[in-house]
Amino acid sequence: DSSDDSGDTDVVPTPTTTDSPPPPKPPRATSDCDDSSSDEDDSGPVAPPAPLLSQTFSVNRGASLSRLTEETVTRLAGSVSGDKLQLVLLQRCKIYILDTLADATVEQCTGCTLVIGPTVNGITIRDCSDCTITAAGRDVSILGSQGLRLQLFSANPPGLFQSTGIRIGTWNCAFSGCTDLFNAARLPVGGSSYALVQADARSDFVLVDPGDLPVQELDFEEDGFMEDSGPEMPQELRALLEAK
Repeated sequence: DSSDDSGDTDVVPTPTTTDSPPPPKPPRATSDCDDSSSDEDDSGPVAPPAPLLSQTFSVNRGASLSRLTEETVTRLAGSVSGDKLQLVLLQRCKIYILDTLADATVEQCTGCTLVIGPTVNGITIRDCSDCTITAAGRDVSILGSQGLRLQLFSANPPGLFQSTGIRIGTWNCAFSGCTDLFNAARLPVGGSSYALVQADARSDFVLVDPGDLPVQELDFEEDGFMEDSGPEMPQELRALLEAK
């Protein structure tokens, strides 16, 4: 299923010390909504830089999945703990990453269903379309995407950049060990900021009422993956779904 992930790495020569002055610093990167004429920095949310990802071969290994079509992949607790997740160029796939991650990048995915377990740092969703994504992290950024259905836990307000047709609701996924993973990622489950979206002028979104979201239960016992007491999730997040 996979070939060698041969992302080329340029070798950067070590600079030598000379008496010449250092080169000037490059100008600060700005977002499209920056107002350079303003004395104050009122540009709104700042998009994260584009990641450098290998997109050459099909990869289905650990926390790296790329160039897959119509595949179902499950990673259970302990399989990718602490890794940096990369989901790149996936089409009509179902991906379940039920583990704690350092951070996550989802890029150029189309028509996928993705569940991304609690992430210690940030989640970046870039250039994706027509996907349903359930994800949890300290920060969530969505860039250049269309037609996404997002069920999020975000400790800080999500950032939305040049993205349209985005529906945003609360985390609604239950599975064995879910609460333990949130605790391991040290996410404040009682203080989700998923609804406090910071969007730029080129984006549009709607918030989904938590009462309109069913609990999505994932149970793999029938496939021999898990032997447990069944799907569960942090009580604070379940309470949001049950509120009327």
